[in-house]
Amino acid sequence: MTKDETLKAIIAGAKANGSWDKKYPDDDKKARPAQEPVAYCYVQKSTSVDILTFDAEPDDAVTGTLFPLYYAPPQLPWVGLTHQQTKDCMNAWDGKDAYVLCRAIEAKLKEANT
Repeated sequence: MTKDETLKAIIAGAKANGSWDKKYPDDDKKARPAQEPVAYCYVQKSTSVDILTFDAEPDDAVTGTLFPLYYAPPQLPWVGLTHQQTKDCMNAWDGKDAYVLCRAIEAKLKEANT
């Protein structure tokens, strides 16, 4: 049995036993966490002094002068495919050329991570 025939058999079995339409826990994308600032730069009230603090957000900042500082730009976590997106890729596959399946998966991952 070739790889393509094996994959077809797996899909047919999943459709036959109902697991093809099952809802999986990863189907709902989770909110992406925000990065916490490591310091703040601000102008202190009643002065014209620029202050750098590594404490929590200061109370004595002039309005509009508080700038949070980060180690690096926030990095978004990798987002994989949901069960439904995987099914969509498999449905787009012609059953012959695995390249078509790979390109469909690549397109879905790019869509989810940009």
